[in-house]
Amino acid sequence: MPAKRLVVELLNASGEPVPSVTVKVTGCGELQTAPNGRTLFLVEDENVTVWVNGQEAHKGTLAALPAQLTFKQNGGGWTA
Repeated sequence: MPAKRLVVELLNASGEPVPSVTVKVTGCGELQTAPNGRTLFLVEDENVTVWVNGQEAHKGTLAALPAQLTFKQNGGGWTA
């Protein structure tokens, strides 16, 4: 299967973008969210895990991966 483009967006509880947060995706390097709260990855691995600040935020397959995952800050973690 070819690589898929994945945008990860992080928002605070008020819906505002959260910059400078570390995001990691299986098979990709760590990136920091931009001022708009987003990062962009090209994902090739069949089994995909997304970590936000070292915490697992999403797990699934490449085939089921949407083009964008948006997570909202929830206390000390992130929810889809």
